[in-house]
Amino acid sequence: MQKRIAEFVVIFTSMRFAVSLLVLLAIASIIGTVLPQAQPYTDYAHQFGPFWFAVFKSLGFYDVYGTPWFLVILGVLVLSTASCLIRNTPTRIMGMVNVWKDRGRDGSKPDVYHTSLRLADATPVLASWMTGAGYEPRVRATKTSASLVSVRGRFYSAGYILTHAAIVIFCVGAMYNASLPLKWKLWNGSIVPETNFSEPVSDVPQVSTLPLDNPAYRGNVTLPAGDSTDNAFVPSGNGYLVQPLPFVIYLHKFDITYYSNGMPKDFRSDIYIENHRGEVLKRAVVRVNHPLSYRGVDIYQASFSDGGTLLRLDNHSLSNPGVSPKHVTARIGDTLTVHGGYQVKLKSFSLYNVIPAKAAGVATSHASPFVNLGPSMTYVASTSSGQTAEFKTFVSPITRSGQNYFLQGVRTKQSPFQYLLIPIGPNGGISFFMTYLTQLRDEAANGTGLTMAVVTTLFKNLVVTSYPSIMTNYQQQARLFQAVMNAMTQLQAYPVPFIITVHAYKHKWAAGLEVTKWPGTILLYIGSVLLVFGIMISFYMPQRRIMAKLTAASDGTDVVITGHSSRSVSNIPDVIQSLYERLKAEDEGERNE
Repeated sequence: MQKRIAEFVVIFTSMRFAVSLLVLLAIASIIGTVLPQAQPYTDYAHQFGPFWFAVFKSLGFYDVYGTPWFLVILGVLVLSTASCLIRNTPTRIMGMVNVWKDRGRDGSKPDVYHTSLRLADATPVLASWMTGAGYEPRVRATKTSASLVSVRGRFYSAGYILTHAAIVIFCVGAMYNASLPLKWKLWNGSIVPETNFSEPVSDVPQVSTLPLDNPAYRGNVTLPAGDSTDNAFVPSGNGYLVQPLPFVIYLHKFDITYYSNGMPKDFRSDIYIENHRGEVLKRAVVRVNHPLSYRGVDIYQASFSDGGTLLRLDNHSLSNPGVSPKHVTARIGDTLTVHGGYQVKLKSFSLYNVIPAKAAGVATSHASPFVNLGPSMTYVASTSSGQTAEFKTFVSPITRSGQNYFLQGVRTKQSPFQYLLIPIGPNGGISFFMTYLTQLRDEAANGTGLTMAVVTTLFKNLVVTSYPSIMTNYQQQARLFQAVMNAMTQLQAYPVPFIITVHAYKHKWAAGLEVTKWPGTILLYIGSVLLVFGIMISFYMPQRRIMAKLTAASDGTDVVITGHSSRSVSNIPDVIQSLYERLKAEDEGERNE
């Protein structure tokens, strides 16, 4: 039994076992890096489909660093490395303190060299050469023998101790940041994530609220400019947990700068940290990779989004285009009920939109194939039966072949946007088009055949009454007429009986902040420093050990020289050969005398 225990200890504390665990952790880290962690389950289900979503969920791939199997591997690695450290550190330290403690030889049988030098003369010769070669010889002598030990890289074993200690500290810090008490409460059901994302924070039950003194957490906050909060939301499975904060975060201002092509270049949040009495405790501008830190809590700039932009909308009816558009005021995030019982969810608002110029049919004067179409609003229209369509309405008109157009992207399901272009009339809106559409429908309802003569006559008459500035510009009239015809053709596949345009807007940003409390981070920093020093010592301070045993003989001295190195390839044999050659030279010099 004792033999089996000893064998288990040897395997458990071996380098091979530790490397195997490190490989498993590396594979898990790759999964956690490639696959975004702690996202809503709906995102994963949409990305992978129901089968692979369930498989990956059972394996814990959506929260790799908090899964039981990952933490078990970390724990076993800590025990293995710590056991190895406890087992070997005393011997390593003794070897650094006492150079006479030889930790091993190269396994070869040394040759015996006989020199005519007396013991008292041969010992200083060897010691002198070792000193000149950069070694520090130590001598123990008796009347009939002498021993020399010289070591270069005496503190090489410190590299072993530091690297192993760094691994232990790393793993302990990672386990501490993983908030094991919280994981245990989630596993035993004493904490249950809230799944209603529209629930006000004040109505979230206590079972979904974490304690204020929670030792470690990572939560998210979406904070509109001018608003404040004292809570963060910690993603957990298909829900979230509310983490109260020991202070109030107030977003004073949010700024964003862009590249010339409209892509975001930098975004910054001007943040106040306040107590619950409104007193400012700290102020800082948070940027990507430039967090704000206060009493162990770090606030990172993670993203940005719309913060509830105020919109003035015009709702045009296609089923009754002669009716004046209905004016609506709403914010991004609101849901409206419009024609035919459709539910319209105002999804997002973007100040800049960079799309392929070819897709929008817009000419560009530079070499870039993209064009910035300016602000846009995205909304989703759905029926009671669950049919949906997504629309991207652009605020500013675009110019195509000399004609201004209202532009709207339309798609169903996850297909690419198809762009609808309605010609802009004299007042800068689509009222000219809607009026002409009404007249055509009235003619059709009266039983009049919509011949080309009727269609063109109605168009010319409308130009006279509504667009007199182009009466003499026949080329512009032709462009407008062709644009109207094209728009009517596109509307045949339009999925809803209304068109929503943006009359005006008051934009408001929201900053996406990540709030973290990771006390174990200091352990990671300590482990990093130890690992750097340990690797430097191991690579750049290898240990070389030369040992010589001299025994007095009747006609001189018998010498045995051995040595070993911490590296598999070393110059130890050359050093030993040089020592023998030095003794040989001394012999020849003495004979010549």
